Amino acid sequence: MNTSFNKLVAAAALAALLLPAIASAQSSAATSTALTATERVAQTVTAQATHVQKAADLMAALSLKLSLRLASSTASSTDIAEANTALADLNAQIADARLQATAAFGHVASATAADSTKANTNAELKIARADIVVARQDFAAARKDINKILQVLGVAR
Repeated sequence: MNTSFNKLVAAAALAALLLPAIASAQSSAATSTALTATERVAQTVTAQATHVQKAADLMAALSLKLSLRLASSTASSTDIAEANTALADLNAQIADARLQATAAFGHVASATAADSTKANTNAELKIARADIVVARQDFAAARKDINKILQVLGVAR
């Protein structure tokens, strides 16, 4: 087994470890008591969106390596076809997670704009939180796709 591929699988495991950090990013945002509740929520959502982007970058690197491994795999053509379908879905999930993070950043910017009303601010922050939830769901689906591909490659746990 190629050591760089093993390192990449370890990086994917690291990405999976980052995902709980997305959910718990509020602990770092909650430490500052000088912020208003709205500012803390905005800071938390921004931190979570940043974590989503970092995890998406790691998964995209893994996706590229997996596609190279599939191209040189000796598995049956049926298995390779299934793995390629999973790889396409993986890439779609990564792209959607990035899109959700970008949308969350935009909603936070709208919420923290100087001319934003309290009702608008709350609505924008709720939408931003929902974007992060969708990104986390994308990553959960992406992990399943990664496991399918690793099974075809004979690397699955």
